[in-house]
Amino acid sequence: MSVFRWLLAIPHYLALGLVGGGIRALIGLLSLYAGIALAVTGRYPPGIFDLVVGLNRWVLRVFAYVSLLTDKYPPFRLDQGGSEPLTATRP
Repeated sequence: MSVFRWLLAIPHYLALGLVGGGIRALIGLLSLYAGIALAVTGRYPPGIFDLVVGLNRWVLRVFAYVSLLTDKYPPFRLDQGGSEPLTATRP
């Protein structure tokens, strides 16, 4: 079963490789730019934040799928996930 998952993950690996040659370098450059903007203006650029969070979530979803941590196939998108609940509930 895990060999099948590796085959299904190949398109994600190709897409992640083509996004910037190295996704870590892209995330690092965006974070550096955001840090400079934060030091100068006092606020983190929301567009940069959304992109960095989306890229990190995508990479982690693919890793979790290939590592057999989840059965849900990772989507090809940079979504921000669902909204957080306002209050914590106990089961």
